[in-house]
Amino acid sequence: MGAETPLGDGPLDSHAPLAYSGPFCPWLHGADDTARPQPWTLLQRRLTHWLLVCSLDGAEDITVEGREYHIPEGASYLIQPGWLADLRSNGSRPAWVHFDLRFEPQRRGHPFAQAYDSELTARRQWLQPGAQAVWGVDLPVPVPTPLLPRFAAEIPLIIQRWREGGRLAGLDAANRVTALLVALVGQVEGAGAVDPLERIARAEALARSNLDTGFGITELAAAAGYGRSRFSELYRTVRGITPAAFLKAERLARAKALLLRPDLPIAKVGALVGYPDATVFGRIFRADTGLSPGAWREAHQL
Repeated sequence: MGAETPLGDGPLDSHAPLAYSGPFCPWLHGADDTARPQPWTLLQRRLTHWLLVCSLDGAEDITVEGREYHIPEGASYLIQPGWLADLRSNGSRPAWVHFDLRFEPQRRGHPFAQAYDSELTARRQWLQPGAQAVWGVDLPVPVPTPLLPRFAAEIPLIIQRWREGGRLAGLDAANRVTALLVALVGQVEGAGAVDPLERIARAEALARSNLDTGFGITELAAAAGYGRSRFSELYRTVRGITPAAFLKAERLARAKALLLRPDLPIAKVGALVGYPDATVFGRIFRADTGLSPGAWREAHQL
């Protein structure tokens, strides 16, 4: 299942490669359907890999990048790398698969994210490519209704094959994941243009995952598939604020969360939210809160 073999271009069908071009193929590194304690929660977790879930024996309520979703019994959903997710249920048994799309040998030692691991920080080096990087499309969190029976049937089989172990069973499990992804991308492409609200939500999700990189309005607009001026106009109409205001609010909110960690130097907090200049970070933070980052930290110590 090495990803070194180049994949050719071609239309999406049952025999197509996973990506139109590029060295992408699934590599599974976790799968299970063991019953969880009830109720169960996994809150504020940001994975670096893909998570595919089918909700068995009950429904789930999830929040992904700030959007609420109700997942009925038997339905499936897909969470992309870097997305912040809250998963919770009062009585379900999730069948889940963790996988990469770009295999790297060092991934075998990758640190796993637990609840409240909301910051990638050192784990960013392990971040896998998302749907835009692989296929150039946006994928929904809930699996579309026409595909639900197929996903409900296949995900338990993927887990079964994964548990069997061995090279052939592992290859079969990966190929089944590939087939589901091909069906999902084909369904989205066949459905036509993505709703503008969905585009904006996806762009916001990407921004939240890249606050430390200087991600700005131009990048936000590009992630939504619009030019800067058109996006800014649309964003103000939909959200009631400017894209710049959104980015600033996200950076300051993330900064406040990080300042609650006494082990992080203030300059490091600024860098992690996109303000590598400590002076600029202090000025912007004070303008918003009336306090310097240090004074705010002292005032909010537990």
